[in-house]
Amino acid sequence: MDTTMLISLLERLGWTSLQTVLLVALVYGLCRALPSLSASTLCRLWWLVSLQAVLGLFWSQPLQLAWLPAPQAMAMSATDLAADAIHPMAPELSANLLATAPIDQAPDIAATIGSGVSPMAWWALVLTALWLSGVLVMAWRTFGEWRQCRALLAASYPCEDAALVQALQLAADAHGLRRAPRLWMSERVDAPQLVGPLRPVLLLPAGANALQGDALDLALTHELQHMQRGDLQWGLLPALAQHLFFFHPLLRLAVREYAQAREEAVDAAVVGQHGASRHAYGRLLLQLGVAPQPHLGVASAAPSTTSLKRRLMSLQPRRACPRILAIGLTALVVAVGVAPMRLVAAPVPPAPPAPPKTV
Repeated sequence: MDTTMLISLLERLGWTSLQTVLLVALVYGLCRALPSLSASTLCRLWWLVSLQAVLGLFWSQPLQLAWLPAPQAMAMSATDLAADAIHPMAPELSANLLATAPIDQAPDIAATIGSGVSPMAWWALVLTALWLSGVLVMAWRTFGEWRQCRALLAASYPCEDAALVQALQLAADAHGLRRAPRLWMSERVDAPQLVGPLRPVLLLPAGANALQGDALDLALTHELQHMQRGDLQWGLLPALAQHLFFFHPLLRLAVREYAQAREEAVDAAVVGQHGASRHAYGRLLLQLGVAPQPHLGVASAAPSTTSLKRRLMSLQPRRACPRILAIGLTALVVAVGVAPMRLVAAPVPPAPPAPPKTV
């Protein structure tokens, strides 16, 4: 049974999981050491963790770091000498073993040698089956979320307010978007939502939860900012990493921090670039409250009370980190943490030359 590919896959999972731990520790340390880092920079750093995980699993040629100690030259020399002494006797020993073995045991020995099934092979099969089962469970859950998203869109209807549709188109032009998202209304949502990475649909709450006036303008600006940043498309990579490494708690932490930093970055853009009042925007976040995140999309509301509190705290004025420092830290994380790496043994030092023979 050839399990070479399975063992290689498990090795990649193991090494990548270990490297993810180190990269998460690095990014977390930077976040704690430099609280002035912007939310956009934090969003990039946490996104790079997911990039490292996906690359580590699919990259077939990782960087070899010869940091492990080299094998003992003397021990290897002794082993080589023993192997050289036994090697000429190997055919005779094998023939004697087969000749002295009982007749009824000879087929069993041949079957054992020919089967090639070792405990390592069985462990590789079991672990690979468990990993594939977890990935399939995650994929099935995502498929269910996609069906719920389709059902939500089926229960919605296009916005019939021509003035609102025109205002959305003008706002999309101001954000540099080629076309505005489709604007639909739904009574099943409590906060504006942008769903669908390929053909985005902007869902606005209808009925008792409908937004009016400045609150509606701020909510539309928030969702258009997501489109301008391409968050629906960039978010596919962390989702893929979370599916492949469903067993990794620190990767799930990195994905949550990425989503939190993404929302804080959009909040900062709405307040800073578009001149919105911090108090008015904070009141909007409190009005939207806490709501579950949409399936396959983003929403203006916070997914939890802790997330809402962090977003409100991020609206307070604070000293900004220099842009050159943020770029340098991002480049540092890319250079030392994203590329897949493997620790290997250092090369064996050459044996000392033999002393000259005396006649």
